[in-house]
Amino acid sequence: MSEEFTKYLKSKGTERRVTVHDTPEHNGVAERLNWTLAERVRAMLHASSLPKSLWGEAMMHATWLKNRSSTRRLGNKTPYEVLYSKKPNLEKLPVWGCQVKVHDTSGSKLDMRARDGHWVGFDPESDRHRIYFADRGTVGVERSVVFAQRDATVTLTSVSAQPEGEKNSPNSSNGESNADSADANAPPNEPVDETSQRTTQTDDPPDHLGDAFEPPPPEPALRRSTRQRFESEYFKRLKAGEGTADGRTTHPNETAKATIKELFDGTTRTGKCPDDDDVVFAMVAGVADAEALDPSTIDEAQSRVDWGRWQTAIESELSSLADARTWKVVERPDGVNVIGCKWVFKIKRNAVGEIDKYKARLVAKGYSQVQGVDYDDTYTPVACLSSLRTILVIAARNDWDVEVFDFHSAFLNGKLDPGEDIYMELPPGYKIDGNYKRPVAKLLVALYGSKQGALKWYLELC
Repeated sequence: MSEEFTKYLKSKGTERRVTVHDTPEHNGVAERLNWTLAERVRAMLHASSLPKSLWGEAMMHATWLKNRSSTRRLGNKTPYEVLYSKKPNLEKLPVWGCQVKVHDTSGSKLDMRARDGHWVGFDPESDRHRIYFADRGTVGVERSVVFAQRDATVTLTSVSAQPEGEKNSPNSSNGESNADSADANAPPNEPVDETSQRTTQTDDPPDHLGDAFEPPPPEPALRRSTRQRFESEYFKRLKAGEGTADGRTTHPNETAKATIKELFDGTTRTGKCPDDDDVVFAMVAGVADAEALDPSTIDEAQSRVDWGRWQTAIESELSSLADARTWKVVERPDGVNVIGCKWVFKIKRNAVGEIDKYKARLVAKGYSQVQGVDYDDTYTPVACLSSLRTILVIAARNDWDVEVFDFHSAFLNGKLDPGEDIYMELPPGYKIDGNYKRPVAKLLVALYGSKQGALKWYLELC
């Protein structure tokens, strides 16, 4: 770009920043906006069933809506309001791609005076309507446009019940009931007894089988099994955290382990039939690394025999959150969005499958955050793999040592900006000091699960 263009941008208060080509991760704000606009364009094209060649019209309308949507960066105002000092009027905004009628006098005297089209936005120069004509495949700017009504009226006609197998009478047509035919054939001055009609319609249908057939017997009620089920000793030790997933021998004098297939075939390598404990052990050992062994809720964790270890993990996590000054307890403000939280439990294992530790992590329910109120940007630049490979090649060529390290509770290091208020429900069983009627946690850092957590951690590293 020329120096003249740079001076022009500076005179308009625009700061120019240049990035290297093929590095879109460095243009986080612009790439996120392009992504948002592209998603809106795709949604409008699919909802309206219009051709993809109108993507430019859809992009213009998506940008038009973006400039009339409030954002927290501007104090919950729209860019239109900041520029023109008045709020935009979106009361009668049409749906993009809706069908319209356009006044047309180009035909003969007997031709229609309207043409069918699809509304694809406003014209920025004349503030008129841009209409797409499917028969011509063109887009024009029109003034006299009539929009179709959005509300549709549905009329429900009542149909009287008719017994199965009974045919309509000759006087009835198109599924009309006998009562309707009687009303039509009745003299005009003779009143119709509505009570008798309702009685006729509610009578039981005739029995076509006769008295020779007995009614079917009632279905027997389902009965729950009263059999008591007991867990094997190994399964109890595995849930208590004392077992291992690498397995044990099916008998003390065996050196080889029985496979699941052998146990289901009925014999082991020693030729002996397995017992129930061996079958349960093989099945549990096969799924020991599955997620099903980790509790999904705190109630499920409390009902398990290893609740003591989960409780220790929860206390350790709360201690880490307190040391990091994750939140402060405040009275619940009125008119704010308060997000929830939940515990995520995970059994950490070592390389041989033995239980290493019990891990509990408190995460925020970020899906309940509102864009423009609780967060703005969520982009996070990532490392380019080609750059990482280049560093490893240089290190290998010069025989350098490469050290890899991990941050403990990395997201807890990302601080929230002043005025970025996020309120969260306190975790179940959390003890507070002080008298609060409706206590909530005001986050001071971006907790795991929040929308802006990854971005805050990236900004902390930079």
